[in-house]
Amino acid sequence: MQDDRPPSVSGAFYPSDPKELQDVISTMLSLVNTQVSINPEKLIGVVVPHAGYIYSGQTAAHAYSLVKNSTKREYVIIGPNHSSYPPETSIYPGGEWITPLGRSPVDAVMAEEIMERARGSKLDEKAHRKEHSVEVQLPFLQYLFDAEFTFVPIIMGDQRMEMAAYLSHGLMSMKKLPLIIASSDLTHYEPLETARRKDRMLLDAVESLDLHRFYRTLEQNVITACGYGAIATLMSVTGELGGKMQVLNYSTSYETSGESYSVVGYSAIAAYIE
Repeated sequence: MQDDRPPSVSGAFYPSDPKELQDVISTMLSLVNTQVSINPEKLIGVVVPHAGYIYSGQTAAHAYSLVKNSTKREYVIIGPNHSSYPPETSIYPGGEWITPLGRSPVDAVMAEEIMERARGSKLDEKAHRKEHSVEVQLPFLQYLFDAEFTFVPIIMGDQRMEMAAYLSHGLMSMKKLPLIIASSDLTHYEPLETARRKDRMLLDAVESLDLHRFYRTLEQNVITACGYGAIATLMSVTGELGGKMQVLNYSTSYETSGESYSVVGYSAIAAYIE
């Protein structure tokens, strides 16, 4: 039997007190007042940030305000492996993940299916132990759906276009496509205006669904988006389905810290079929 995974960044990236955590998420969702004409039943997935909630939670809430209206209750959460080791795409094999809001089951059958279908992936519990990019998404889902969902955590060490293609092709070949949550922050530790300029170029490339343009933009402009492989995976799936991607919200750490000399960028993006 697979061991359960305790929280790694509770009390650091988000509150460890359940009531406080619920209140924080409730407030963030209540502040989303942007009207979008996206049918939640045609939602393929979302891009969300994974910094501390005080910095990026409000932007993430723009994505989860769409997710909450979808009837899908099976999720794949894809993030970067910030240590870059192991290089393979690491899929958590089963058990439950724990946060202050409760326990959430990993779909072991789906995890096995993805591993079998996605070249370059493996079942690996150890790679996830200290990685936060998947964990910080769970309280949002737990707040919205309590225990009425299952998910598969995936982190990518090697995020090259080939690896994103392998993972997207694996997901597309499944009997039932889960809703994809791609976890990534954008530009890291650059002056505010530089970060905004670089992130705008990258977000334009995301909305174009052109993977070659996306990777070329990353490389030529030295853009330090940490979960670019997760974004590329969602882009690839969306393109295969004939869908679109639309930026819902963009922010930086400046809005919280007031420091403009070194900021991190965050985005919420919806992938959907018209």
